[in-house]
Amino acid sequence: MDNVAMSQPHLHPSAPLDTSPAPELVEQVVKALTPAFRMDRLVAATPERLVYHAWDRVLKRSVALHAHLAADSPGRAWFLRETETLGALDHPAIRHVYAASLLGSFAYRTATWVDGESLAEALRRGPRPIPTTHALVRDLLSAAETDADGRIAELAADLEPGIYRLLFRPQSPFFRGIGVEVELEEGHYHVPLLVSSYGCTTYRGS
Repeated sequence: MDNVAMSQPHLHPSAPLDTSPAPELVEQVVKALTPAFRMDRLVAATPERLVYHAWDRVLKRSVALHAHLAADSPGRAWFLRETETLGALDHPAIRHVYAASLLGSFAYRTATWVDGESLAEALRRGPRPIPTTHALVRDLLSAAETDADGRIAELAADLEPGIYRLLFRPQSPFFRGIGVEVELEEGHYHVPLLVSSYGCTTYRGS
């Protein structure tokens, strides 16, 4: 398949046309990445981001290629941090990051391509059942690792002041789920949970 002549990528029906970046930026991205990737389909577009279904010429496989175009926007730092976080996760429920790089004025990463419904289709379908959502969240959190202080730093990034609900699911024969609601005025806090067979306690840590 790799020696097939490249055709101009076409826009997936769910990609928003009115928020697409300037055509010259799209052309620059395609031109710069063509030696390494065959850009098969543009599946999503915003003024700062492009998402392609692409063919990796080196790995010989389909990938999801995310490109960030606005080097000077706050979104660039977020994109790079998001890429770093995803690259550190290793779990069957998480799309694996294969490569990431800065190329000229834009950044990109490639990850596992998963066939399925688009975001627009998912929004039209409506919310997933709560048990399904809980399972997805548990899969995501189980892919992250706590540090020496028992924290998952990625989850505390850029938290705004407000009320947060925490649900603990300890390995306890009696306490199957423990919910705590906390209010953050400023900063981040460690919220330890101590569980025994007969009781549990929590407190505001550092």
